[in-house]
Amino acid sequence: MKLFFIILTIIFFVLPVVGIILLIRYVIKKSSANQPPHVLAKEKQQLIEKVNKTRKKLKTWQPEYLIQISNEIDYNYSKGFTRKFNGIIKSSNSDKIIAFRRLDRGLDINSKIMAVTSDTSFYFEVTPKPSLVKIFVNDQYLGKIENHLSIFNTDGIALGHINRKKTTSGIYDVVFNEITLAQLIKNSDRRMFLKNPFHNSSGRLGPNNPMFIQNDVKIENSLVNVTTELNDYEYRWILALAIFECIYYGIDFNQ
Repeated sequence: MKLFFIILTIIFFVLPVVGIILLIRYVIKKSSANQPPHVLAKEKQQLIEKVNKTRKKLKTWQPEYLIQISNEIDYNYSKGFTRKFNGIIKSSNSDKIIAFRRLDRGLDINSKIMAVTSDTSFYFEVTPKPSLVKIFVNDQYLGKIENHLSIFNTDGIALGHINRKKTTSGIYDVVFNEITLAQLIKNSDRRMFLKNPFHNSSGRLGPNNPMFIQNDVKIENSLVNVTTELNDYEYRWILALAIFECIYYGIDFNQ
């Protein structure tokens, strides 16, 4: 009889727990694993195809849109081994000016972002450890950002810096060759509802302790303040940085 209960315990309690643990390990490994080149190439092609469908809805890009990029984002998402986000960034006048698709993989969030205006495409590859953002414009390598700070051009030569992590305010400078080209407003999660960190999952739900709380989403009329006249190269960099700020920091499902 004792052996019978031991067997039942193993079948109904031990095996399910072990199975769940193995499943969790598999999901983490699957989502964090480096993907082979052909998978990455297919993902990038899917990114392009997805945003090109939405591109038709965009307003024709005007130079002044740079200083009208807001953090008002319409997007949808799906979760799995890879988190997928599709959306549109609006201007301060609520014009649809940038379409994007973002893929996140792994617990540390390796991201790939394809964003397009009516006439230009931007592609970002993000790795968190070490912190590195590679930027491509119209399939041409523009440069990279290391440690949320140092900016390098295509030849790996230091071009300038941002101080996003070090600034104590909600605004940071974009500096090239010791000249401040622009200021960007730091974006934050655009989700309307967030998980309540003070919610006791073992307690009852109620108005005083809900599982989810409404996020105080603040819509900025513009994320960009240009502080000097920009040449075409500088304009492209500021636009790329503004798009990245809006999309990468505006969607955070890792919390």
